[in-house]
Amino acid sequence: MINVAPPCPRCCGSHTRQHGSIIAARGRVTRYDCLDCGKRFHPSLKEQPIVEREGYWDIETSQAGRGAGNFGIIYCWCILDRKSGVTTGDHMKSRSRTEEKRIVASMIKDMRRFDRLYTWYGTGHDAPIARSRAEFYGLDFPGYQDLLHTDLYYAFRGKFKLHSNRQDSAAEFFGQPLQAHHLRPETWVNAMFNDTFKEAIAHIYAHCEEDVEQTQCVHERIEKYMMGTKRTI
Repeated sequence: MINVAPPCPRCCGSHTRQHGSIIAARGRVTRYDCLDCGKRFHPSLKEQPIVEREGYWDIETSQAGRGAGNFGIIYCWCILDRKSGVTTGDHMKSRSRTEEKRIVASMIKDMRRFDRLYTWYGTGHDAPIARSRAEFYGLDFPGYQDLLHTDLYYAFRGKFKLHSNRQDSAAEFFGQPLQAHHLRPETWVNAMFNDTFKEAIAHIYAHCEEDVEQTQCVHERIEKYMMGTKRTI
């Protein structure tokens, strides 16, 4: 649909058309095409207020470290919406590739509701593993400039000096209660067998929910020491 505003910054023409949106340094902004000179542009950020849709994202996987993207699987995921306080998520109902593909697809769909996701060491774990599993199944994982990502691990490590940079250590330092569903080695072993799989996954998923709540708590304590980032997922 052709509209008359905003005018083109190059030729000042009024024949412009909306053309999707992009992630800019401060958030998502609407793009326009000028039908007179062909310039693609977005209005000044002063004229287009930015309100980011923020969420806290976490995944739980069967394996971490090298090879996790092709030797491991994603058991579950959670995203906590910062504005509403509502956590959405999904977990495998059975041990099958079909089930993992289903929850990876549901995760990608939910990720696209947000402009920025916060993680704890998501740069080294959540994002590359999720991207690897999505590519394995031929799913369309968010690409460059589709979604902003802030890794709170690096923000915390650069501003504080604790005995450990683990998220639960940061949460304990700030007086947050310990998680009720701590993950022990036997939990992961139980998730490997069909007769104990459902109980193990329920425990892992509850831990994932507690993780994103803990991520938000730590973020809100360290946010005043941080700069915004334009790094994408």
